[in-house]
Amino acid sequence: MNLYISATDNDWFRFLSHRPDIDEVSLWQPSRLRQFRGLQPGDPFLFKLDHPENFIVAGGMFAHFSTCPVDLAWKAFGEETRVATLEAMGRRLAH
Repeated sequence: MNLYISATDNDWFRFLSHRPDIDEVSLWQPSRLRQFRGLQPGDPFLFKLDHPENFIVAGGMFAHFSTCPVDLAWKAFGEETRVATLEAMGRRLAH
C-alpha cells in the first residue's frame, strides 16, 4: 500500500469545507500527456494545504485515474472539480 500527499489549493479546501454534501472529488490536471501512477485503488490520498498553512486537512481513498475532455469532466463532477462553474474551470486551465 502506498500513501500519497498532495499539496492542495487553500481556496478549494475552503470551498469544499462549506459543502458537506460533496462526498467525492475529481483531481484533474490540465495535461493529456501525464498520467497519475502513484497509487492503486484503495490507497490513501491525503490533502495538505499550500503555504502558509502547510498541514494535512483531509483525505480519502484513491479510486482511479482516467483522461477526458474538460467539458466531460465538468458534466461528470461539477463542483467536485475544485471550481464552482465550467467557466471558472476554463479560467483556471488558462492560468
